Amino acid sequence: KPLAESCVASVLRATNEFGMGRMKSEILNENPEQVTSTKERLVKCVKEVLPSTTKTCIWLLKITIGVSVLILFMRYFKILPWLSATLGPLFNHFGLPGEAALAYVSGYFVNMYAMLAIAGSMDLTARAITILGVMSLCSHNMITETAVQGKTGANPVRVVITRTLAGFVLAFVLNLILPLSQSDIAMLGGAVGESEAAVASVAEAPAGVAPAAETAPASEASITVAPVAETASAAGAPATEASITEAPAAVQPLFKELAVEWCYSTLSILVKMTLLIYSLAILQRILSEFGVIRWVSKFLKPLLLLFGLPARCSFLWIVANILGIAYGGAVMMEEVRAGKLSLRDIKLVNQHIGISHSNLEDLTLVASIGGIWWVMLLSRWAGSFILVWGYRAEMAIRKKLLTLQTKTTL
Repeated sequence: KPLAESCVASVLRATNEFGMGRMKSEILNENPEQVTSTKERLVKCVKEVLPSTTKTCIWLLKITIGVSVLILFMRYFKILPWLSATLGPLFNHFGLPGEAALAYVSGYFVNMYAMLAIAGSMDLTARAITILGVMSLCSHNMITETAVQGKTGANPVRVVITRTLAGFVLAFVLNLILPLSQSDIAMLGGAVGESEAAVASVAEAPAGVAPAAETAPASEASITVAPVAETASAAGAPATEASITEAPAAVQPLFKELAVEWCYSTLSILVKMTLLIYSLAILQRILSEFGVIRWVSKFLKPLLLLFGLPARCSFLWIVANILGIAYGGAVMMEEVRAGKLSLRDIKLVNQHIGISHSNLEDLTLVASIGGIWWVMLLSRWAGSFILVWGYRAEMAIRKKLLTLQTKTTL
């Protein structure tokens, strides 16, 4: 009997230490409370989340549809290839051939899948894919993700400038520190050689004679010319000026075909987004109800402190790093709406996840076509570290200046 009493006393002390006073009450039968079943708590979580999540989901779907319509017209009117041709010379400073600009521009306005589809068809080295991957991972799906970050309290203009410049700066630094292989030298030398040859052909062409066409990158414009040449050679007739002029209209996809393709792709994205938004919102509420988020916050606190982020942002940080900004936007908005995070916290988190998010799916996809995953991950973590602590310094300076201004006024 003394041994049993000692064991019960030990259990009660342990329950007190872990904050489980309810278990103590049930053991001693002193004022037993009605414990809500797990099932009822889960149902309660779902009911609480649905109204606000539905509003957020509708807003995100509107943004997604609007952006996809804009991209549809940009594809039809060949705006993306024009932008890539304009940015082509700049990419040589990043250790990339000019044709890589088309992949970057596609990812910038659309998503990582568009970038991967074009980059995967190019003859790029692992070093080039890594640099291009870092640029695109920093700044992709820019319109939609900027709208989501702006909805949570970030400055949209600042988001666009920060993410774009961060991608360029990291690419420039990686081009300086990553070693060059013979394949890289051959790739860059070939790109430079083609440019010099094109310039020379224009300079040496006699008056009245049109110079040879420039060697174009593997873009939509270059693909549309190929079938015309094949048709002309197969018929045994030379490719006349009239046939070349009529080629783009014959080969260019009709708007109806692009619209049908847009409908299917957009519908699949909307279904995926809806399922993920509701699933994440419900999961976040359940984890909060059962205290899992508090435990995760304690576990991740050292890492988040290193990045300059408060520990209460842990779940948001996890969601953004695994799924990204577009799919995790509902969770971000719910955290702000519920008042769990301050505006200062949100601004710090947006500085970090702006260039370092979707580190599961997108990072794996870029690595699957030859990118060096740890370079792409660590370089963006280093960039986000600088951005967050730089923003903290900026806020401290602003606060100091405001204090001095107030004292001067008084």
